[in-house]
Amino acid sequence: ETMNLAGLLLCLFCLAFTHVSILAGREILSSCNLPPKTDHCRARHLRWYFDSIRGRCRMFTYGGCGGNNNRFSTERECMAECAPTSPYPDVCSRKPSYQSCYYALHYYYSGTTVWYFHPVHGSCEQFRPGRCPKGWTLFWSCQACSNICTNYVACNSKAE
Repeated sequence: ETMNLAGLLLCLFCLAFTHVSILAGREILSSCNLPPKTDHCRARHLRWYFDSIRGRCRMFTYGGCGGNNNRFSTERECMAECAPTSPYPDVCSRKPSYQSCYYALHYYYSGTTVWYFHPVHGSCEQFRPGRCPKGWTLFWSCQACSNICTNYVACNSKAE
């Protein structure tokens, strides 16, 4: 009888622990489903939020007060919290780097404009023709870049 009571208590403990774990998981997921809250304050902090419709993190301008838990300092932190199984945790926030253009890709010399997201500036920027990007995401238009990386139009024609 003592053994049955101990077994019953162990089962109840496991059930309660599982229930708390499930509720904690729902809380994390529900905060990732909240819309970005810019608030009424006038600061202009660039922050990341999880866009549950697109399934990825995007940048927004946070006013500095209030807000909600769907606000992160980095894209990687946002993706780790809200989309931990994503194979691409930093599509928009990779730092620009360049390489020699010995292979002369057609679109660099054909006049086609190529865009990338600059996370420090919070804007989509053009590549200077003839420079070859290395190791980050390129976009064929500023609109495509803005749609993926921000919740605002983020075009800056200054060439990098």
